[in-house]
Amino acid sequence: MQGIAATAIGLLVVASIAVGVRLLVLHRRTGAAPELLLGAMLLLAVGVGYPLMIATPRVSPAWAGTLQVISTLTVNTGFSLLFVFTWRVFQPQAAWARALAAAGVLTMLVSAVQRGIQVTTHGALDLNNEPLSAVVLQGGPVIVAYGWTAWESLRYHGMMRRRARLGLADAVVCNRFLLWGMMALVVNAGVLVNLVAFAKHMNTLDTPWILLLSSTTGLTQVVLLVLTFLPPRSYLDWVRARAAAQGA
Repeated sequence: MQGIAATAIGLLVVASIAVGVRLLVLHRRTGAAPELLLGAMLLLAVGVGYPLMIATPRVSPAWAGTLQVISTLTVNTGFSLLFVFTWRVFQPQAAWARALAAAGVLTMLVSAVQRGIQVTTHGALDLNNEPLSAVVLQGGPVIVAYGWTAWESLRYHGMMRRRARLGLADAVVCNRFLLWGMMALVVNAGVLVNLVAFAKHMNTLDTPWILLLSSTTGLTQVVLLVLTFLPPRSYLDWVRARAAAQGA
């Protein structure tokens, strides 16, 4: 089971780096903010921060604290960018969305600073024995960020689907909103599994049901992420053919 979980984590990290780099390259050509925000988010939170977080308990005590501070800072900065991405892409004119994004960024940064102070004072923390308040402060904003982007993306998918049936929207773009919304929901499922485990002070790497659920959500994220941003031509042809058949 641990081997499957390690494979799922490895594939997720590789896919996130590949998509993140692709989006940043696209940003260099277009200068558009969404590609920059989402590409940087994937690279920081999943490509860099997540592996460092996993490595922290496996290094010497002299390095564990440093890795924990760096991983927390990169993960929290990445998810802060997700708040900004969702605001800028889906609700750029809404004052409430700007306020929610600002609150999300502030909460993530406060959490990172708090973790840094704790590590500096007491050394590397055992995340499996953190108090519930710390677990909620770290994981709660992540759930909000992905829940918000899932809601907005699926809402846009519904609007785009109606337009696509009239030939007023691209079927591939419409499908991309659906895939991204589904991926965000799957991420939240994985986060909730780990939050429950941390809240109950369970070892996430030694508990079979946690490994099974984490592996399932991780592999599902890989598939949805690749289909969203690195889809094979056969998949794009299928999406267009399906849209054409439904519009006929």
